[in-house]
Amino acid sequence: MNTEQTKKCRECQSDIPKKARRCPNCRAKQGIGAGGALVAIIFVGIVASIVMSPSENSTPKQPANMSAIQAGLDEYAEGRWLDTQLANNDDGILIRITVDTEVAINDVAATSYCNVIGDNLRQNAPDHVRDADVFIYQFGEVVKVCTY
Repeated sequence: MNTEQTKKCRECQSDIPKKARRCPNCRAKQGIGAGGALVAIIFVGIVASIVMSPSENSTPKQPANMSAIQAGLDEYAEGRWLDTQLANNDDGILIRITVDTEVAINDVAATSYCNVIGDNLRQNAPDHVRDADVFIYQFGEVVKVCTY
């Protein structure tokens, strides 16, 4: 056989085809060879780097500055809404705004409130903005839900 197309069997040292997985003479497995070993090492390295890389949730979140959020909401609330209730638990920040006006709040005003509250959250609880839910109530019913 041509040496460019053959290799030596690991067991019996016979010339066998390069692509042979088993020796046709002694039936010994030939293994993966240097090229296959290199591919296997690279594959294991990639898998290990993915498994060992820090996950999105592994970095600790900065605590939400609830008193600053409350102060900002109270300051903005003057003449806009009657009551603000804040809660912070494992599920995130919950804000309940109660609007007390004679006329039903329109979507433009409610969206404006959501934007101001979102800015407040981004400033005082940047790691918790995506976990925040805001409910705007009027006449005992939810008129707007804001998520960020």
